[in-house]
Amino acid sequence: MKKAIFAILAIAFAALLLVPAAAGAAPAFSDMKGHWAEKDIQTAVAKGYVAGYPDGTFKPNGTITRAEAAGLLSRVTKLTPQAASSAFADLEHHWSRDQVRKLVALGFIDPADYKGGFEPDKPVTRYEVMKWIASGLAQSHPDFAQALKDTQDTLLPTPESFKGGISPEQVPYIALVRGTGIIIGFEDGTMRPANTTTRAEVAAIMLRYEKVEGTDPKQYRDLNELREVGLTGTNLTSLTPYKYWRVDEQGTINDYSAVRDKPISMINFKGTIMVHRMIVVDPVGESGEGVYAKLFLEPSEQREIQNNVYGKWYLIFVEQTVIPGQDLDYMQFANSMGIPLLPVGGYDNDFLAQQGFRSFPRINPPKDFFAKGKVQRIWLRGAIRKTESEQYSIWTDDNSAVVIRLEI
Repeated sequence: MKKAIFAILAIAFAALLLVPAAAGAAPAFSDMKGHWAEKDIQTAVAKGYVAGYPDGTFKPNGTITRAEAAGLLSRVTKLTPQAASSAFADLEHHWSRDQVRKLVALGFIDPADYKGGFEPDKPVTRYEVMKWIASGLAQSHPDFAQALKDTQDTLLPTPESFKGGISPEQVPYIALVRGTGIIIGFEDGTMRPANTTTRAEVAAIMLRYEKVEGTDPKQYRDLNELREVGLTGTNLTSLTPYKYWRVDEQGTINDYSAVRDKPISMINFKGTIMVHRMIVVDPVGESGEGVYAKLFLEPSEQREIQNNVYGKWYLIFVEQTVIPGQDLDYMQFANSMGIPLLPVGGYDNDFLAQQGFRSFPRINPPKDFFAKGKVQRIWLRGAIRKTESEQYSIWTDDNSAVVIRLEI
């Protein structure tokens, strides 16, 4: 009996913390001074979204449960369900029942993700929060729903795209929250979807979600870049003034997808290459760096950027498969390319290890790196002009082509 009473009191106490009675002036919590989320938490409390503990603390770094996160999101969203839900039998006597079921009815939470029950008191993961709010965005504007489809094959701007930790089905949901700026990730660029999250993080995330819900997705340049990469393989036209140009006298205009994954014969030497993605970064200028800058720019380049070395150039990073028809050293490989859209620049080894993608290592490269018949799928780097009228093209062996043009 005592255990049952204690369990009931614990549930009621948890509910009290995340279900404030009414909006009003935010109290001064004793454990929030100087915390990175101090202002966000004060705002969330003042709006009636979340509450602190009876002892005057908020415990911003404490873990948050599925029920608590769902309750917060149910109060933040402006959407209203058209029908009721009776999902999750294990919620029947839980304080969060109506709030979780509201999110199910709205399409934020998919019962298929919780076949064994919602388990409301289990700590919520970062990915669960990401998927809930991405699904909510998709319900708030039809173009957000389209963005989920457009980003299924995108490249996420995180080392986890190469090192692992993000599954293919998670990509579009993470792309949507990353592209809208709701969840940016950690200092090292990782998103860490499997990690649990904290009360402070969820409060700050929900306030950012509140500002994005129902807005026009096209206003978010980062999301536009991620969508374009998912659809065509490049973020070129989302980030830069470059336009696709006609490739023949009939006026045919192709985007980058026309040349992806198709053989291109090397110049001067036997062998073929194929392009898969071309990521563009603007290291300086009014348009900013772009969503992929941190992923591909080496720290040494940051110093060069400060010295305005790249003021006249967009940097391009092209994922290519190289299949030499004979043994090549690096200079022979470089001379076999011949066009800017097929760059040949490599990377420092330490940076490659940190970010996780493969490239030609500039320091102590293996002598047999471009050996005959050895398939190398690598990222190589180069540049295209940004301050002068220019035109570049790629032609594949089957006569497919893409032409890009900048007019100043």
